[in-house]
Amino acid sequence: MMLPLLQIELLDGETAAMPLDVGSVMYSPFVTGGLVVLGIAAAIVTIIFAVRTAYNRSGRAKASFGMTILKIRVPKLVKKEDESEKSQQQIQEKIAVMETIFGTLGALKGERGIIQWLLGRSDHFSFEIVSHHDRISFYVATPTSYRNFIEEQVHAQYSDAEIEEVPDYNIFMPTGIVMGSYLKLRRESAFPIKTYRKLESDPLNSLTNALSKVTGEDGAAIQFVIRSARPQWRRDGLRIAQAMQQGKKLKDVQGGGIAKAVGKELKGFASTAKPTGEKKLDEPYRLTPIEEEMVKGLEEKASKSGLDVNVRIIVSSA
Repeated sequence: MMLPLLQIELLDGETAAMPLDVGSVMYSPFVTGGLVVLGIAAAIVTIIFAVRTAYNRSGRAKASFGMTILKIRVPKLVKKEDESEKSQQQIQEKIAVMETIFGTLGALKGERGIIQWLLGRSDHFSFEIVSHHDRISFYVATPTSYRNFIEEQVHAQYSDAEIEEVPDYNIFMPTGIVMGSYLKLRRESAFPIKTYRKLESDPLNSLTNALSKVTGEDGAAIQFVIRSARPQWRRDGLRIAQAMQQGKKLKDVQGGGIAKAVGKELKGFASTAKPTGEKKLDEPYRLTPIEEEMVKGLEEKASKSGLDVNVRIIVSSA
């Protein structure tokens, strides 16, 4: 397809059409130089990210071998004969103690800088529940530099806890079958999840009862790998809560729904308006009780310390 013809004025005052030489434009020094610069920039970016990926893998491997494994034992309380079943409030008070530890870890300043961007962060902690050899054990894997900090936090909340450094455990068999999985959120991470404050029973009992079924040489582990989250994680939750308080429906603000809602408004504005007699003013949307509870949960979650969490389940059978 030819480009529009250029108009040039002849000496006799007439105007003539002259085609543009596309080839001369494509092969001009400016265009060629620009393409070369773009190619070099793309190659440099590709090399940088390839090197970063390689260093990230190396950094993760080095960090994993620089972890200290702590085995934590808490004295088992003997139930008195005249003691009734624990109430829901008592269970919540017991679990809230551990929430304090997680809140402290979430308040830690995450590693930042060019070195962390290149090698990856190494400030990860892993809280693990392991069933092996007919025993259920609790471990904390921590960077060696944070060992004293972890011990102080545990002893501050559980004064009777025994903390012992142990070699890394191994639930795998040379000829066994291994399976693993991880948990995934059904919605955006900004939305609240159901916590122990909304449960009617002790959630740890459900986990330990399931792990107690693992016998013999079989093994199973539940790992909670955590690190402090960037402060920006709160923005999404507060943005959704604010949009809902302004009259947006939940379905319009989750999963990029705000952009959809704006597009819907623009589409309605551009469409042909109805006659004045048929036009009906939209009443402001009122949140349902469930949506009001959701807004409250979003704001409450945004007020907490943030953690990036990876929950993994690993099993091995002989």
